[in-house]
Order: sequence, then C-alpha cells, then structure tokens
Amino acid sequence: MGAVVIKMWWSRIAKFSSTSYRKTRLAWQNVERPYKLLITAFLVITVIISGETLSKNPYFSSLFELPRQSRVFGPIFFPPESANNPIEWKDRVQSLLLLIGLPVAFLLWHWRDRNVRDQIENARKDTNLREYLEVQKMAAGLVEGADGEQSVKCQLQIAALHQIRGFLRGEYGESFRRPAFELLMSGHANAMERIGVKQVQKQISECDDDISDDIWVSKEKLILKMDMVDKERLEIIKFEYDQIFSGYFNLSGKCFDFIDFTWAEFKPDLKIANASFFGASFFGCLLKSVNFEYSQLQAAEFHDCDLSSARLWGAHLDRGTLSDCILWGANIGISDTASFPDCSGSEIDENCWMASNWGGLSEDEKEKVRSIWYAAGASASESLQNHLSRFDETPAVTDK
Repeated sequence: MGAVVIKMWWSRIAKFSSTSYRKTRLAWQNVERPYKLLITAFLVITVIISGETLSKNPYFSSLFELPRQSRVFGPIFFPPESANNPIEWKDRVQSLLLLIGLPVAFLLWHWRDRNVRDQIENARKDTNLREYLEVQKMAAGLVEGADGEQSVKCQLQIAALHQIRGFLRGEYGESFRRPAFELLMSGHANAMERIGVKQVQKQISECDDDISDDIWVSKEKLILKMDMVDKERLEIIKFEYDQIFSGYFNLSGKCFDFIDFTWAEFKPDLKIANASFFGASFFGCLLKSVNFEYSQLQAAEFHDCDLSSARLWGAHLDRGTLSDCILWGANIGISDTASFPDCSGSEIDENCWMASNWGGLSEDEKEKVRSIWYAAGASASESLQNHLSRFDETPAVTDK
C-alpha cells in the first residue's frame, strides 16, 4: 500500500514539475530580449550576493574556499589584499563584469546563432513551398507545355505523384505532410468517383439477390476504366501505407477503394470510421482493435486477417469476405442476412458483440444470432465451444 501511495505522489510531482516547466518556458519565450539580458544580469548579481552571504556561514565556508585557493579563479575573483596592495574598485568591477558578461555573451551568441538558423530554415521553407506548389499542379494534372501528347502528360503527372511521396514522409518539413496526404487522397477519391464506384456500391446495397458473380464482373469493369495515373496512385498509396496509417492523419471518411493491403500491419486502435474500402484486399493483415465502424466495405476481401477486438459495427460488408479470420472479441453486429459476408474458416468467441444490446441477450438469443455466422461458414472457437458445452449440460437428478 505504501509503495502505491509513494508512486501516486511521485507521478503527481512529476506531472506538476513538467507543467510548471512548460509554463515557465512559454513565459520566458514571450519576454523581449533586452529584458532577458537585464533579468540575466540581475540573476547573476543575486547569485553573487547570495554566495557572499553563504560564505560567511561556517557550514558553507569550506565550499567557497575551493575557488579561492584555485590557481586560476583565485587570482581573478579573489585577489590578495594587503596594506601594500589594496584591492581597487577597478578589480572588483572587472570581476563583476566578467561574471555578468560571460552569460550575457553566451545568450547573445545563442540568439545570433538561432536567428541565422531561422533565416536558413525560412529560406529552405520558401524554396520547398515553391517546389511543392509546382509539383502539386503537375500531380493534379495541370501539366504545362505538354499539350501535344497525352502520354507525356501522364508520365509527368506520375513523376509528380512520386515526388509527392517525399513531402508525405516529411523529408521537406512537417508542414508539407498533411497537404501531400490530402492531395493523394483527394486525387484517388476523384478517380474512384469518375469510374463509377459509388453507383456500383448503391446497386449492391439495394440488391437482395445473390449477385456474387456480377460483383466480380463489375470490379473488373471498374478497373478497366482506370488510366495509368489512377493505377500508379493506387500503388503509391499502397507502398506508403505505413505513413498514411501512422496515426498522424485523420482517416475518417477517406477513400481507399481497390487498394491492396496485403500483409500490412495496422497500428492498434487506429480509427478509420466512415471510410470507403470498396474492392480493397486485406490478405494476412494485422488489424487488431482497428475501428472500421460505418465504413463502406462492399466487395472487400478480408482473408487470413487478425481482427481481434476490431470494431466493425455498422460497417457495410455487402458481398465482402471474412474468410479464415480471427474475430475474437470483435464488435461485428450484422443483422442483414441477405448481404452477409462469406465467413468460412473464421473463428468467433463468446466475447464477440453481434448486436447493439448483446450484453443484455440471453444465451438462447445469442445462439440464434451466432447461427447466422455459422451459416456463413464461421466456427466457434475452443473457448466458445467449452462455454456452450457447460451451458448445455443439465445436472443429474439423484434419488434420496
């Protein structure tokens, strides 16, 4: 108990110290430089006077004897005083100026060095900004000087998209990462809308019949409508997934249609709610605790994925697949049996939430909901089977 109390108080002290340091640092940054110099000089004088006072104390006098006896500091700050060689005021003034001048000179050098670095950084930012604006135009398709040949435009646009990758990674400064991300994602979203993904999604949602074969035909037709730039952008987003899904950007509502995420590892608790993953491929992906709530996952393929504790509540999995996936503890409430995904080989356990009021359902009611998953090919994990076997057991009646 004592160790817990000490740990709690120590964490509070550390938090208070960190907060106080940040506030003090911000306050010091807002002070004008002339006042900073005056404050520094005042602090130095205060330290000297405090040292003079402490040197008279017998407990601290031995500490002050060390610099006095030093061969370097002794003659400078503690010149010998005698009747024939009295200490003049100029000696005291020189020593005082030396004590005050050293920290002041250091601050002046520091501020000058910082100004130079800021000027270099600002110049670099201006150069990077001009380069980014030029690359941005080309990546968006506004290619100048290539009106005669469409293939030349495509090549220049593809080259510009690859240049955007450097801005996305932060190689030209953090301030360019978000604009590069938005440029890539908006370009991909516009391409998917142009080839007609939204219309196909609407047809899938409104159709009650089994149109699995038609889905594959529709996907192939949509892919054929993509041009060279669209396909290259798909590959760029695929290879830069570690930057895009690093948690630095807001992914909610973004378009990731047709992107291949094979063997990708997503950060736990990553939020990608309300996003679109039509026709996306998740093969062997690590998707623990990822939030896909209310996302468009029509015709998406999840195969051999770890979806433990993932949140798929409200997601549209029409004509999608969840084959050979681990769904332990996932929130996967789906009630529309007509558009239920193929779950062959996947495992569910007793911690899966399959309805909004799952915690309030009886075991019989839960089993009815699970039967939908069993019909789609899912199997109960060993822990769920043990749980159900205990539930089905009836106590033997003995005669007394």
